[in-house]
Amino acid sequence: MLTYLRRTTAPITMGIVVALAVLSVVFFFSNGNGMELLVANVEWTQKPWTLLLYPFAYSGVGGIGALLFAIFMIGWMLYACGSVEREIGPVKYIATWVILTVLPALLVLESMRAARSGFSLMGPYLPISGLTVIWATRNQYAKFLIWGLIPVTGRIIGWLTVAGTFFTFGLGNPIVGLVAVLPMGLAWLFATNRIPFFKYKSLEIERVEKKQAERELAFRAEVVVREREREERERLRRLFERSGIDEK
Repeated sequence: MLTYLRRTTAPITMGIVVALAVLSVVFFFSNGNGMELLVANVEWTQKPWTLLLYPFAYSGVGGIGALLFAIFMIGWMLYACGSVEREIGPVKYIATWVILTVLPALLVLESMRAARSGFSLMGPYLPISGLTVIWATRNQYAKFLIWGLIPVTGRIIGWLTVAGTFFTFGLGNPIVGLVAVLPMGLAWLFATNRIPFFKYKSLEIERVEKKQAERELAFRAEVVVREREREERERLRRLFERSGIDEK
């Protein structure tokens, strides 16, 4: 397993997926015992580590619906979150995951505290949502099938993620919903290179990638032209041969 994690192109995403799967099974067979050590609530100051570890307070094995959702979530993490990791590298990806885990948790829990409402955070929804916004921003026109049936673009997935977060956390208190989506604005700024000290990709890397893409496009165009020229020469050769046969 360790060898595979080192070789995969998205080792951090894969490690998080493995941890979620293992803990999900553990919490299922332990009837949730120990999960309370990871759950973040409005009294998070008594357990500050929960601001970072609440995504792992999750069990997706309890029932067919939960299992299907867990499978979909893992698949999406490997696809979208893994794509982000491959583009920005594991170090920056870890920093991004931590920010999109801790910041929304702080904002949501403190807004709940201000509203004098008890609330707990568990599961990886918030960091995955933030990374989904990043992926959607970088892949606005990518096409994807929800549940293999509904065709949508990356942009639509991004907006659906924002709307889903707002209504999930803002049910009964729109202020909390608004607070929950604020870190997604930060994710968008990061994905569009609008944070000077923490860019998604440096301008130099983007220029290199653009030049490489242009070279690849030019090469493919040249290959097509050469193939057409070869086909034309072959067609003329057959035509001349046929003309010679006809004359005889």
